[in-house]
Amino acid sequence: MSLPTTLTLGQVHLTVANLDRSLAFYQNGLGFRLHRREGATAYLGAGEHDLLALTENTDAKPYARRTGLYHFAVLVPSRFELARSLQRLSLSQTPVQGFSDHLVSEAIYLADPDLNGIEIYRDRPRDQWQDEQGRFRMGSEPLDLDGILAELHGREAEPWHGLAAGTTLGHMHLKVADIAATRAFYCDLLRFDLMASWHNALFVSAGGYHHHLGLNTWESAGAPPPPPEATGLNYFTIQIPNRAERESVLDRVRAGGGIIEEHPLGLLTRDPAQNALVFANQMSVNSAQATITATLLSWSNVSAHPHRFGGTEYRYGAKRELGHIHGDELVDIPFPTPLRAQLVAEGRAQPHHILPESGWISFYIRTPADVERAVALLKLSYDLAVRQKGSNT
Repeated sequence: MSLPTTLTLGQVHLTVANLDRSLAFYQNGLGFRLHRREGATAYLGAGEHDLLALTENTDAKPYARRTGLYHFAVLVPSRFELARSLQRLSLSQTPVQGFSDHLVSEAIYLADPDLNGIEIYRDRPRDQWQDEQGRFRMGSEPLDLDGILAELHGREAEPWHGLAAGTTLGHMHLKVADIAATRAFYCDLLRFDLMASWHNALFVSAGGYHHHLGLNTWESAGAPPPPPEATGLNYFTIQIPNRAERESVLDRVRAGGGIIEEHPLGLLTRDPAQNALVFANQMSVNSAQATITATLLSWSNVSAHPHRFGGTEYRYGAKRELGHIHGDELVDIPFPTPLRAQLVAEGRAQPHHILPESGWISFYIRTPADVERAVALLKLSYDLAVRQKGSNT
């Protein structure tokens, strides 16, 4: 039995030597948004779920001839958005290493200041992934840069707000030490489907995707894993929404003698090259909405009502909205524009997922600790409402 078609990748966690330098690179050149910053770690994405975590180790440095990260791949939702990324790289004078048309996708390649490899790409429609005989095909051809930039025709002056909503971690490409052992782990044990195998590289996926993982020995045949003080990959997450299907995969790892460790995001195991992958827990927190609602209703003069776009709306008095929650995942809160800008700059919230230029913020609930952070933001909104009422009486 293959892996479920619902499998996706979640986020990648890297070690960098200088966090401020890396944040400037990822935000200014690539358009990542800072979701939050906690000590030596920053979490970034496109305003929705975290796609990238960066942890600073000032003693870290790159190591050659090691297993680990080849590149992580940022999947943008359209060819127009790929053109926007290409335009931004040019305007920010961010060095680019190469371009490629992979027949299933179009890609731009570059590296961050710590030499972590990055791919930015867009997918072609799935019905274009086969040749005339209906056989899956993937390759490497010159990229039509003029055709991509033509997507901007008439829209060059539109303001750029960074990576578009819907951007995801499309795939990971890893350096491994041994192709046969790697294939046994990912295809036989985890049961990824082998989509292509050529030039000492494997491309595997779930659900017919062209590849969720690339695995090669081009720079790492027989190599050891990097030392703890290396920059590069800490782990990446794999998301399987169905708990039973996730547990079935982990049971196979245990039966195969694999070591599974508890991790804040789920359960971690390692491939034969010691690359770490985390099978993530659900992205939302069960009962988050119930917990937040109970907390707010304990505050004086607060009530809960159905929100006009779904979810639960919290009000102070008869009309003053404090914010609203959608399921167990997303809280939206209105603030004065200067305070909203401060909260976003501090990484405590993201611009509103639909109205990013408004005074509203969005906050995504991913961990139990995020429930407390959401309550703190709503309390800030509540305190403002109380002060405003007092000043008007």
